[in-house]
Amino acid sequence: MRKIIKLASIIMIASMLLMGCSKIESAESVVNEFFSKIQNIKIDEADEYIIKEDMPKDAELELIQGNDEGNYEKDGYEKFSKLLYGDLKYSIISSKENSDGDVIVTTEIETYNMLSAIDKFIERYTQVDYENYQKEENEKISQNDLKSIGNHIIKDVLNNEELVREKNTIDITLKRKLGVWKIEMSEPLFRIFSVGTLSY
Repeated sequence: MRKIIKLASIIMIASMLLMGCSKIESAESVVNEFFSKIQNIKIDEADEYIIKEDMPKDAELELIQGNDEGNYEKDGYEKFSKLLYGDLKYSIISSKENSDGDVIVTTEIETYNMLSAIDKFIERYTQVDYENYQKEENEKISQNDLKSIGNHIIKDVLNNEELVREKNTIDITLKRKLGVWKIEMSEPLFRIFSVGTLSY
């Protein structure tokens, strides 16, 4: 009888361990899929892996990332995305389940630090936007023309900025939402995908 109880206990423990491993592997696969979308600059598709509640917004970043709506030049915005996202590298260091049943995936991310380039873009673009705002209504340039100007500004900044690659290690938290693993957009993760660094 004791042998049967002991065997049942071993089986139960083994099953729990396997279940934990399966959960971690499943969460890690979502992280891999997410970064694959980022590296291929499929930002809208990568966005589907993110929990949307309380997700921070950054108007300047959204402008630099570009927008498919409207007819305006985009090569500068595309270069920005290529440097920050397309050239990104990552490595999963470790994963663990916390007491809430979430999975924490510790990940090293390497990409370009874009902070100085973005600061210069914002300074120049804000001036252009303000000057346009001061004009009479019939003299103002269109939003598409403003975006084209922004495109030239970011392209000029990137062509003249000496960008440095930077490695950062962050914890990525995954939670189950309707039976699917989703990534929680933490402040460190937002900073990496905004400017490529945690130092701001």
